[in-house]
Amino acid sequence: MFPFHVAVTIVNENKRNIRLYDQNWKIDKEWNTDHKNVITCLLYRKDGTLVSFAQDETIRVWNLSNYTYTEYDGPLVYHVVELQDGRLASICDKNTFDVWKIEDDFYDTYEGHTEFVSCLLCLQDGRLVSGSGDNTIRIWDVKHGSWWILKGHTGTISSLIQLPNGQLVSGALDKTIRIWNLESLTSERLPTFVNQIHQLVQIQHDQFLVAFAYSNWVFIWDVDYGGGEGFLGLTATRNFLTLPNGQLCGFDPCENPIYLCDFSNNNINVVGQGRNCKVVYTKNDIINAQIILDKFLGRYLDKDVQSIVFTYLK
Repeated sequence: MFPFHVAVTIVNENKRNIRLYDQNWKIDKEWNTDHKNVITCLLYRKDGTLVSFAQDETIRVWNLSNYTYTEYDGPLVYHVVELQDGRLASICDKNTFDVWKIEDDFYDTYEGHTEFVSCLLCLQDGRLVSGSGDNTIRIWDVKHGSWWILKGHTGTISSLIQLPNGQLVSGALDKTIRIWNLESLTSERLPTFVNQIHQLVQIQHDQFLVAFAYSNWVFIWDVDYGGGEGFLGLTATRNFLTLPNGQLCGFDPCENPIYLCDFSNNNINVVGQGRNCKVVYTKNDIINAQIILDKFLGRYLDKDVQSIVFTYLK
């Protein structure tokens, strides 16, 4: 398996840095971005550059061979995805989203939603999907300007993923998940959950993780099986990422540790300060595992970590 890095932004009163952890969770590199304001997100592009977006609408494109940057002016970006042609699609708490190139001053603005655009996803066929606070999903052909509307949710669309078989999965604040057939534009609704859906993450094959808002539960759903298992003890973990080795990485914005999860073995590591601890989950001992995890949380926090994104090492 090829090596990889995980990049995080480090924020405190004196610095706004980017830190790279290697696949053994040792700090490989950390540098000052010189951004004058909060870094809102990071993006690793297909050309091997890392891009940092700041709240003051400055953009820095980083050469990871020498850690120098080229600066551009751009829009305010809260979430961004890269399209197949190298253009970016970004949102910033508006009813619209922009499609643009960092090096150009020209932006295509896409209108249609009646409430803020909450999430974006680039499909395998190159089309773009947007979810919104108007409870709808739109599929956009950004080359030809055509679009389709998917209706069914009764709450804000919070997360979108695409399964390897091409199906679209949507999670929403109405506590439901829908699996969409993109040819017929019809959907199957999974059983209603107790909590609002915060994030969906593809794990492997036809399995995906469900992270809930305001809950320390996560749920693994198996599409083929038609059910799944719940795991307790991840506090308010968010920003989950699937790593190339099949493990799942997550960041807790409240307590600040980075979690490394391997649900196939029911193992969870807490990473921080260059150290880690392991908690073993068993189906019959979930409560005990929660107690063990609570004991270790205070010892391995990395309180400077603000956000997390996955990036490859060339």
